[in-house]
Amino acid sequence: MAVVSATFLLAVATTTRAQTYTPLFNFNGSEPSDLTLSGSNFYGTTTYGGGHSDGMVFQIVTNGTGFTPLYSFSGGNDDGSNPRGAPMLSGSTLYGTTSSGGNSYGDGTVFEINTNGTNYAILYSFVPWEGQSPYGALAVSGTKLFGVTTAGNGALFSINSNGSGFTNLHVFGGSITSIVGSVTNVFFLDGTSPNGSLALSGSTLYGTTTYGGTNNYGTVFSINTDGSGYSILHNFSSEPGDGYNPYSPLILSGSTLYGTTAGGGRSNGTVFQINTNGTGFAVLYGFGLVAADGYAPYGPLTLSGSTLYGTTTYGGSNSYGTVFQINTDGTGYQILYNFLSSNSGNPNGSLILADSTLCGIAGNFLFSLTVPTPPITPTSSPFYVTSIVPQGYDILITWTSGIGSTNALQATAGDASGGYNTNNFADIFIVTNTVGAVTNYLDAGALTNFTSRYYRVQLVP
Repeated sequence: MAVVSATFLLAVATTTRAQTYTPLFNFNGSEPSDLTLSGSNFYGTTTYGGGHSDGMVFQIVTNGTGFTPLYSFSGGNDDGSNPRGAPMLSGSTLYGTTSSGGNSYGDGTVFEINTNGTNYAILYSFVPWEGQSPYGALAVSGTKLFGVTTAGNGALFSINSNGSGFTNLHVFGGSITSIVGSVTNVFFLDGTSPNGSLALSGSTLYGTTTYGGTNNYGTVFSINTDGSGYSILHNFSSEPGDGYNPYSPLILSGSTLYGTTAGGGRSNGTVFQINTNGTGFAVLYGFGLVAADGYAPYGPLTLSGSTLYGTTTYGGSNSYGTVFQINTDGTGYQILYNFLSSNSGNPNGSLILADSTLCGIAGNFLFSLTVPTPPITPTSSPFYVTSIVPQGYDILITWTSGIGSTNALQATAGDASGGYNTNNFADIFIVTNTVGAVTNYLDAGALTNFTSRYYRVQLVP
């Protein structure tokens, strides 16, 4: 996909910044799972590796230096193994889960460990009749921990941070059976397979199930932290304008939840929003709209201001996934980076934004990626670009200008460094605005004709 950028005519010309991808650390096949940020350090887990090859908890400085294993899991009857989520921080203590190990049943654990690697302890070992295979990060509220298990139909649990008071708040899988002729259909109306972490607001938890619901395509749900008030906010479907099979956690901003589905839209997945009361569901973007787009967004979204950042696990120009951004109103979708290989691609974890840099896990690597500087929208000048939006294989550029002004839309291709040469801009469209306000131009075929493409608008004397 072409990089779309713009130069805005202000008192001083400003431009969006080319994205810079940097591999920070190679985990060498340990399968890093996910990250939590605290100060200048990331804390994370690997599913494999460590001294016993059963995974580990680690610390690493945000610039990729100072990698320190805090604990190596040993599995078996006495320890957990194979964590599949980020450890969550409360004070100086990290809380997390392992998907297996812990006892003779091998159904996983809840554990704690200090950020300096001391005082590791198993808080709870799962047993088949209470839950199996916890997945994703825990939600922490005071002295309460909340999480989900995925085996069977899945369950939502709470436990005190001292290991007491384990309770299943909700067991998924309430079903009805429909027989039509010789076909028997089972519908798990409350959802099954909660695969993501929980979003917590006050005394309410929000989450998704990958399957189940009235259409067997997954749900968005809410539940009170005491286990009461379970409610399905949305049943996903295969209908146009919907998505299906969410795998990632939700993020919450005010009274709006944002998430992704692995399918739906154009069968490549979606970004969606829904209000916490279940109203206002909308697909903000359906992957597959543009050539070489990503698909299957398995990882969670990150919100900064009115911009959502996320990843697709597959697709993009190299088929190994992408980093993308989109505005919360559904405009401004843009691929920021196309991953290059399976060893350093196929991301499915969290993106963490610090200043203007995104960090995350892809393949065996911790990486960083600079993101575009938000454009400055002038309050007094009548002349500026308002949007650059991919439309199919084309790019639509929109700008405002004063009545009677003649405007030249100019473009240039990117150079080998990912930037551009200001001396290479050439006119592609000239117009005299007779009515003022908005002018549009569709740059036909730009997404397929150019590896990268930058735009600016100038006044013609």
